[in-house]
Amino acid sequence: LNNLSWGQVTRKRNSVFLHVFEHPSDSKLIIEPFPSDIRSISMLSGEKLEYQHKGEFLEINFPLQTPEQDVIVIEVTVEDLDKKWGEHSTPLETKITPKQYIQKQAKSNFIINSILNGLIAFLMFKGRGIIHYEEFSIDILITVGILGSLISWLGIGSAKGELIKGNLLITNKKGLKFPKNVGLRVLIITTLCIAIFGGLILNSSLSFLAPNGLSNWTYIILKTIYTGAGAALASWLAILSVLGVEGRK
Repeated sequence: LNNLSWGQVTRKRNSVFLHVFEHPSDSKLIIEPFPSDIRSISMLSGEKLEYQHKGEFLEINFPLQTPEQDVIVIEVTVEDLDKKWGEHSTPLETKITPKQYIQKQAKSNFIINSILNGLIAFLMFKGRGIIHYEEFSIDILITVGILGSLISWLGIGSAKGELIKGNLLITNKKGLKFPKNVGLRVLIITTLCIAIFGGLILNSSLSFLAPNGLSNWTYIILKTIYTGAGAALASWLAILSVLGVEGRK
């Protein structure tokens, strides 16, 4: 089951997952050879699908209303993933759960962006005295805006790539409901990051706590923390948006 025109196949225990990238025009997915006896075929939502299985010929009937998502995942429960499968494909197990993937990406983005932006802040402000509110307020908005858009765009692409490769499995646990259009998702995530770190938390709080400004070292430390947290939030929302679109039923 390699070099398939419609998508990719992964398998785990007694389940074969069909990752369908190209929706068949006649709503019939034909797979040949398919060597195992089949118990059931369903969408990940649990909706059963009709199919015809004769010998190693398998035809699956798609539902009339298919999910609006980039990748449709169908679970085929088989009697036994025996040695016959070795003749058709090498074993490919799902390597990471959505929860593990989210935690890993959020942690990595927090560490990388904290270090990188902390260094940038050090180089920019080490020779300064007081950083006035108007200056760091604008810096926060610009930094979080750029960071949110970049991290969310990369996060969406990375999560979709892991799904395509079969390293990240869509579960029945739904993500957040975002538009299917990637550009709109990036815009929403960036806006949320700016609202939280720019308007609701940092700028509004600092307008009361430090109306006359912050010392250079205080702001360097602050920027190190909020850029890391902002990157982690953008990464988390990006992955949830992919899970929400791919898992939408």
